[in-house]
This record gives sequence, C-alpha cells and structure tokens, in this order.
Amino acid sequence: MIHCKRPWEGITWVLDLLPEKAMEAIAVLETYYYTHAGLMPDGRTYGLFDAISIIRAKYLEHVHPREYLTNLKPREFEVLIENLYKAMGYSAKLTGKTRDGGKDIIAQKKHPGGVEKILIECKRYDGNIGVKFARELYGIVESEGVTKGVLITTAISFTKPAREFAHKNHRIELIAYSELNRLLNRYLGQNWPVKLNDFTMENRISTSRENMQNC
Repeated sequence: MIHCKRPWEGITWVLDLLPEKAMEAIAVLETYYYTHAGLMPDGRTYGLFDAISIIRAKYLEHVHPREYLTNLKPREFEVLIENLYKAMGYSAKLTGKTRDGGKDIIAQKKHPGGVEKILIECKRYDGNIGVKFARELYGIVESEGVTKGVLITTAISFTKPAREFAHKNHRIELIAYSELNRLLNRYLGQNWPVKLNDFTMENRISTSRENMQNC
C-alpha cells in the first residue's frame, strides 16, 4: 500500500485577517517563521516570504485613484484623517469648522515618557503645497508648545522650499498623497474608499449627540 502525504495546509487561517488587517497578517507570518525557521524546509520558507510580499503589494502598497480624496469636501477629508489617527492609536478630535487657527485636528497619545500632542492641518489641494503653510503651522506649534505639527494633503507633493523647511524643523511633518495612501491602506484597510460615507455619517451622528448634550 502506498501512503501519500497530505499536502501541508499551512496557516491558511491568516487569510481571515485580509483585507482589513494586512499588517496583522504579515506579523503572524513573520512570527510563525521566526518560531519555526529551524524546522521548516526551504520550500515552505520561500512560500512564507512570497506570501508576505504579496500581502504588502496587494494590500499596503496598492495605489488608489487620488480622486477618492480630491472629490471629498474639505470637512469630509478632515473626518477621514481624524479616523486615520484614531486607528493609529491616537485620541483625535476635529476642531471647529471655522477659526481653527491652522489646526483641523488635535491628536494625543500617551507614552511612557509623557503625552504626545500633535496639531494636524488638512489641505485638500490639487497643486503642490508651498512653504507658507509649513511656516504657519510651525508658528502655531511653537506658540502652543505641542510635540509637532503635521501637514497632510491630497496633493502629489510639497514644493522644494516646503520640504527643506520641514527637514530643518523636525517638529513639522509633511504627508503628501503617496504616503497618505500607504497610511490609509495600513490602518484603515485596503478598501478604505468604500468606508468614506460611513466615516462621514458616524461624524454627523457623533456631532448631533454632542450638540444635544450641550443644549
């Protein structure tokens, strides 16, 4: 009698983490590899590395059309960024619709050494963002004594003077579309475009409840 070996099913349950939790799926595969590296045949090792590469390419590096963001209203874009920072582990809150003083979102996160507080300014622009906005945000960061300021835009890039200013002043972080796309994929899931309406609706409900409590 010939006994055939059953094919190794592997940890296919990791697929349940996709597409919402691509980073967690990669972490599981990497942990599995480091735990069993000495016992796995080469083919299985290569298979794990290939799986990690595929997940990164499909779910983290996938570039969505920029129109998903440029078609949003400015406030809707701010709501999306608020949800992004919440997913990144921050306590984030939108400021008022007018007279925000150069900050659209205030985000905080506790660390062993203290509390990180950042001011986020959102620019839903098509053209590249100039140094004027970076300088203005830096002034607010200095005056309020917060950890840093983050300038986030739907634009392809920042102008060279803006990038040079941020390079010299490390309390200013610039995030243009390419990096923003990766952050959205990583923390909100590769299908974040289909959630845009949900984020907006959740914000309206939350704002309505706050208004009723303040009455």
